[in-house]
Amino acid sequence: MPYAREVFEIQKENQESRQECGSSGHRPAFAADVWGKALESLKSTVSKSDLGLWLEPIKAGVRDDRFVLFCPDPYFAAYVARHFLGAIQAAMQHAGIADFSTQDLVVEERIPPAAAQRRQASEAAAQFLDSLPPEEQFRRLEAEYPHNPVWPDKRRTLAARKAFLKLAESGEISSFSGVLGVVRMMKQSKGWRINGGEFIPGLWRFINEKQWVQDVA
Repeated sequence: MPYAREVFEIQKENQESRQECGSSGHRPAFAADVWGKALESLKSTVSKSDLGLWLEPIKAGVRDDRFVLFCPDPYFAAYVARHFLGAIQAAMQHAGIADFSTQDLVVEERIPPAAAQRRQASEAAAQFLDSLPPEEQFRRLEAEYPHNPVWPDKRRTLAARKAFLKLAESGEISSFSGVLGVVRMMKQSKGWRINGGEFIPGLWRFINEKQWVQDVA
């Protein structure tokens, strides 16, 4: 059924056009619809017990612009590939996916709910920080940065602000949240804690030399 493949390509194009708006489009729903049609076909070639035990638990989706089937674990995927791949390929072809292969049987990434919530919160916080105006980003960086007691000169703070704004305007600070992350990490490092912070680079030097790139590397 070439119609299903054509619709899949249309959904793919629509997904790309929606990315600026943050919409996920309808591709997951379409994938589930295709797999539903394939399961109907499989009822005539696979026993009811095998269908319920091995095939119905599988979820359909899209990964790297390919239709895939998500299995709960590697053993499950290997068993399905060994015993049902031929039947699945025939059913998928009937549903409009002509090039389904064993590589399209993938293991579903399972994240504990608490970990998923922490990841979502972290990503939201990073997006918020990256969306701030450069002036506000510098104020937050200055507040977070551990000042070296040897270099308290206010003029160096003014120079640091000027250097930061220059880098921000030129697009050389691609991820402000990443910069803050490096500062927080280095605050816990041995080098920045020796003798009460004696060897912490001044804020102006940290910014001017883009030391967050060096520390990450």
